[in-house]
Amino acid sequence: MLARLLHYLRDGHCSASHADIVKGGAIPLIPRRFGNQGFVATRDARLIPEVQVGDEVTAIDGRPFLEVFDHVASELSTSTPGFMEFATEFGIVVDRPGTSHTIRVRSSDGVERDVTTTTRAIEGRCCVTARPASETGQQVAPSVVYLDLNEMDDTALDKLMPTLAKSSAVIMDLRGYLKKAALKAIAHFASGPVAGPLLQVPIVHELGPHKFLDVEAVSIRAALEPHLAPKLFILVDGKAISAAESFLQIVRNGKLGILVGEPSAGTNGNVNSFSVAGGFTVEFTGMRAVMSDGRVVQGNGFQPDILIHQTPEGIRANRDEILDAAVHAATAR
Repeated sequence: MLARLLHYLRDGHCSASHADIVKGGAIPLIPRRFGNQGFVATRDARLIPEVQVGDEVTAIDGRPFLEVFDHVASELSTSTPGFMEFATEFGIVVDRPGTSHTIRVRSSDGVERDVTTTTRAIEGRCCVTARPASETGQQVAPSVVYLDLNEMDDTALDKLMPTLAKSSAVIMDLRGYLKKAALKAIAHFASGPVAGPLLQVPIVHELGPHKFLDVEAVSIRAALEPHLAPKLFILVDGKAISAAESFLQIVRNGKLGILVGEPSAGTNGNVNSFSVAGGFTVEFTGMRAVMSDGRVVQGNGFQPDILIHQTPEGIRANRDEILDAAVHAATAR
């Protein structure tokens, strides 16, 4: 009931938790919804070899996939359609480790079968992202280098610096959270200081008007050497949330790169929490982040410069269509 109430806040940081209710495991696959159908977007082939990427998911534990999707979505607080899709897809597969679930899948030739699997402790990309994996430093086209901002650390960035300096284009993948090395990387593309989002803490008085206190946000205080001049493309979708959206604000403010993909999650700002009856803790966004055009990030997110969506056909072919679009833009004459 509490989760259903929080759903209506439309806040991607908002959730209720309890010390006795811990879902630290996941089914070794992630479905993605397209319209009224769900398809296997990624899976761990070692654990469920009989399931193929692109198979349609028709039911989970005897319930139609769309019914399961809608039920999980009704208990999540999400601020944009893109983040709702990602959060719901992930919410469908998480549970206590060791829990058994039966997934009914339909292969491309129309054959349906039930596959029973057990949730395992969450680790690795299979449980955090639903896209084919490219590796940081990989040349995805001649002189075009890919960087995964979810995985790259300072050491990897430093080793790649000579390669990046010689490349014609760099593609940074922000479809998810990011490590601190991401801010270091983007500072090499800047020509000077670049502001991040305007963060404002609400000051609520019992009497009188509400006010906002401006607080310092993450930013580029000074450009880093060596300066990198390749064309820069940022992959983004509904998984880019919170600090990732501060990163996007820096990119936009400094006109540092082109955003490719889908709108971001639309949730940024520090998280506050309070306790309620029954031992539950409720978290929510405790400040607002304002874009350079005056709009708030909450509920809006950042719109890509090149809008592109993944498709069932792309998933079946194991193609990352968002990355493909960035590569096409990077290599266009």
